[in-house]
Amino acid sequence: MPTNSAGLSLRPFSCGSGRGCCTVPLSQNADQRGENRTPSNHPIRTAVRRAGSAGVPSARITSMQADPAAQALLLQIADIDTQTRQATTRKRTLPEHEQLADLNQRRQQQGEQQVVVRTRVEDAETALERVEADLAPAKARLTRNEQRLDDGLVSDPRSIKATQDEIAHLKERIDNLEEQELEIMQRIEDENARLAELVATRSAIEDEMRTLLASRNATVAEIDQALQTYATQRAALVAKMPTDLMALYHKIAERLDTGAALLKARRCTGCGLLLDASAMARIVAAVPAEVVRCEECGRILVRTAESGL
Repeated sequence: MPTNSAGLSLRPFSCGSGRGCCTVPLSQNADQRGENRTPSNHPIRTAVRRAGSAGVPSARITSMQADPAAQALLLQIADIDTQTRQATTRKRTLPEHEQLADLNQRRQQQGEQQVVVRTRVEDAETALERVEADLAPAKARLTRNEQRLDDGLVSDPRSIKATQDEIAHLKERIDNLEEQELEIMQRIEDENARLAELVATRSAIEDEMRTLLASRNATVAEIDQALQTYATQRAALVAKMPTDLMALYHKIAERLDTGAALLKARRCTGCGLLLDASAMARIVAAVPAEVVRCEECGRILVRTAESGL
């Protein structure tokens, strides 16, 4: 081992240039005692760490092996998983859901307004009954008093005057009661017209809701049928797969949408990472059965003729 001017051994150290120009001084007997190792924060160690981490993320060769045909089936499973997710999202976000919720809110508002108007109608009808209950005896008493005067049954001047005063009072009261009666009857008519309008509006809303429900239910049934088909197809494919490979796929899919992606033209189609030359070299050197994963997203990279190997 070469030494420096102080007589200390020099350990060759690669700085990444390939020229073998870097050395690290060691104290005497450092090989035996393990002393004078370069500190972790030494500039040389820092340079090495930076040099090793400066590259583009690449592919990871795992220790797992699986039949290339089984790995290729992962793409079909991933495609089914994507279609399943899209169908489920579509089912959950159908525009009819929001439209029906809107219409149902309006329907409820119409119902609440109907209750208010019906209450006003009932109150008016009660008030009308009271007025009519007061009006009937007043009219009867007026008729009776007028008849007594006409028949000459009241001859005493004081009694005649009292009867005439009562008749005048009764006429005034009857006029007031009849005016109230007309006002209440008009109010009942207006409220009933408003109620009829509300009932018609609510009926139209319910008709629209029934149409939307039929449309939504038909779409949901179609989506459910597709989801059932996807589930059947997936189960058939999974039955052909190695257990450990599917376990890895599912573990990755728990974090991502799918657990595998096609390596196409040196690019992971799952996350879009373009692999560097050294990563492609390692993939080319790997046997077809070796399971390769994307260093960026972790998906299993399935190699085909489109991979650019």
